[in-house]
Amino acid sequence: MDYLIGPTADPILWVCVVTVFSLVFLKFNRNRVTLGHEIGAGAPCLKCGDACTGLDLHFWRKICKVCKCGPEDHRIIGQDREQFRKIGRLFDEVHTVRYSLNTMTVSRTQFLNAPEKVEEEKINNDIAKKDESKPNGDGDARITFEWVPDGATVETATRYMEMLPMESQPIEGTQGADLRKKQMHVQLPAHDQAPELCQNLSDKEVKDMEDFVKEYKEHAVGIGMVQPVQVKAAGSSFQLAAAPPVPPKPNKKGVHPGAPDDDVGAGDSPAPNGYGTSSPAKQGSPAKGSPAHVAATDASVGTDQEYWPPPPPVINGDGPQMTSEGVVTDLPPSPTTSTASASSTSSSKWQCVKCGENMSGGDVAVFAERAGVDKCWHPGCFRCTTCNELLVDLIYFFKGDHIYCGRHYADTLKPRCAACDELIFALSYTQAEDGNWHVNHFCCYECDTPLGGQQYVAKNSHPYCMDCHSQKFAKMCTSCGMKIGAGVPRLSHNEHHWHADDDCFRCSNCKTTLVGKSFLPKEGYIFCSTKCKKQLLR
Repeated sequence: MDYLIGPTADPILWVCVVTVFSLVFLKFNRNRVTLGHEIGAGAPCLKCGDACTGLDLHFWRKICKVCKCGPEDHRIIGQDREQFRKIGRLFDEVHTVRYSLNTMTVSRTQFLNAPEKVEEEKINNDIAKKDESKPNGDGDARITFEWVPDGATVETATRYMEMLPMESQPIEGTQGADLRKKQMHVQLPAHDQAPELCQNLSDKEVKDMEDFVKEYKEHAVGIGMVQPVQVKAAGSSFQLAAAPPVPPKPNKKGVHPGAPDDDVGAGDSPAPNGYGTSSPAKQGSPAKGSPAHVAATDASVGTDQEYWPPPPPVINGDGPQMTSEGVVTDLPPSPTTSTASASSTSSSKWQCVKCGENMSGGDVAVFAERAGVDKCWHPGCFRCTTCNELLVDLIYFFKGDHIYCGRHYADTLKPRCAACDELIFALSYTQAEDGNWHVNHFCCYECDTPLGGQQYVAKNSHPYCMDCHSQKFAKMCTSCGMKIGAGVPRLSHNEHHWHADDDCFRCSNCKTTLVGKSFLPKEGYIFCSTKCKKQLLR
């Protein structure tokens, strides 16, 4: 062994040994290493079907090279890990915000607004599961929400889902679940969160982006909280809503929940990255006669030492006092009540910011801490100001009394490249076709040829070089059978096209030019007169 560890050890031999061990290690661990462009590789396209052979991500456009659709339009399996990383990058231990990915399974009879059709195999599997506690084996179908608001009881979560549009309810195996996954990708672009996820940034651009991310983490991003609305009914009394449960202890300093090497933990104890799995009991117990199962994956991020949102105010009664930060400072041992007047109705004091309508009895409302303690939204009204889409998992960005999704909040502050979808931090960039482009990204949509100073043709807001446009979109001349290039004068009638010159657009019988003249079309031919038509088509 002296030739390996002794004083006469050969350094070249050491290099060979290390190389061999490295290759062996990579071989046995290749299934555990996934590159960014390998995530979802081969996933079928939900738009194109069999026309797409599977997701093959372009190396900088962030679209499929086969069908030109985005990753969000493909059925990518197992995105939970990437979702945890994405949310982890948005929030860290500096911020008093919690995020949890909770699932909840309830009886179909508990959910009044369930879709008529769930994927057939899901329904069949659910119906096959019988309640073993019943001697006759009776049971009913169950539905699973792939996400519910953090800390919500079964009743609150169910009511929240009922107040959403049916097509937006994240029920496993439905359009709503697919829509949630798509919106997670669209509304929260990962490349808006970290410079290392962007292409070829200069040192100055990296610094500018880090400052940009730090700014929105400290002053804009938040997670809406769902609370039952307190109402004042005739002959009844007011009662305080229960305060949210005390959050877990802060993560250790320096632990970043979205670090690339983080793994999602399991069990009641937090994993090293701050993620864990909480037991069903922590999410609240269902009412008697309303069985439900709550499976909560607690992807909590931050410290959240304050209660948020505060309980709705008590009218005509002595309730807990709140500071300007919204912290409950004096919670009485028992709920404070006062008798309502006979003229009271079942409406509440709360009014939706978006639609302006009062909250009704039995409703739940969404509160956004950054908007202030006096503002709330109907679940179906908690939408991005720009795209009017429901904010996925209640993650919002607040600016100027408006709430936005992450994408459109960033768009109010920085231009976004129409090619790579990344924010532009460079001082110079290209503006064309109603869009902004990195200078080196203004390229042909088909072949990536740079178009700076070159002729191009725009199609559906995408620029094409002359050759690619001709190959992909050029019409065939009915007369000569040649392609009609971009910029070449063309005449068309229904599905027929001609070069607009004397050689192609002429009478099929006497060859008289018809450019600028009336003509008679018949069976793919064009004629100057009825006489010529009769002579050719006898």
